Amino acid sequence: MTVILDFFKDYFSSTSIFIILVDAIFLAGIVAFLYSIFRYNNRAIRKFYLVIIVVVVYLLILLINPPITGIILKDVLSYWPLLLILLFFTEIRLVVESFEIKMSKRDVEASDSQMMKTIISTVEALSKEKTGALITFERRQNLDDYISKAIIVNAEISQEIILSIFNTQSPTHDGAVIIKNGRIACAGAYYPASDSDKITKTLGSRHRAALGISELYDCLTIIVSEETGRVSLAIEGYIERNVTKETLQLFLSRYLDI
Repeated sequence: MTVILDFFKDYFSSTSIFIILVDAIFLAGIVAFLYSIFRYNNRAIRKFYLVIIVVVVYLLILLINPPITGIILKDVLSYWPLLLILLFFTEIRLVVESFEIKMSKRDVEASDSQMMKTIISTVEALSKEKTGALITFERRQNLDDYISKAIIVNAEISQEIILSIFNTQSPTHDGAVIIKNGRIACAGAYYPASDSDKITKTLGSRHRAALGISELYDCLTIIVSEETGRVSLAIEGYIERNVTKETLQLFLSRYLDI
């Protein structure tokens, strides 16, 4: 404790106010960046735990000092900045993408109010018929990786098209529809399932897939249960269950600006 106090005493006595402010700003930026990576991201948290385990093992090896293992581990960990970047590459890329400024405006064929009416009426129809569905809205991060692997639709938002996509006889029934720039970009998109403890074991694969994509990307997904017809929403690693028409409208207005 004395060493730490002496460090800060020397730091503040020998460093100018300007340098201290710059130092604080950089430190706050690093903390904010790390928070953006780990927020609601269980995979990133598990990777962080792995790093902690490696550090603990490394400290134990330094203490025991086995010759061969020590040399190998020291050589490998000498490249730790590169190893961390490779380990967290996906998470870093997603955070960087979230700060990108979109230079082009959305090419929306229908008005926002019409889109809202179409989406809500479509979800009501799916719910009434107990037709399972996943409808994902791209927000600040693009979902091109999933769109490219699905069936490209590139059509105006239409209740008839969405209902046909999720018809139980359709091959795209079990996948997701992705809405991009006010249009149906694709159908039959498949997401990684979440293993978060925030979701109960009674919920099915659609809910886990919706939560999984929300943990990785900045998007909003509407889920219609095939068993009950109930509607849920997944966004930012959080799932809201049994939403009403009014709640759905509030979420769409708040998170999609429609």
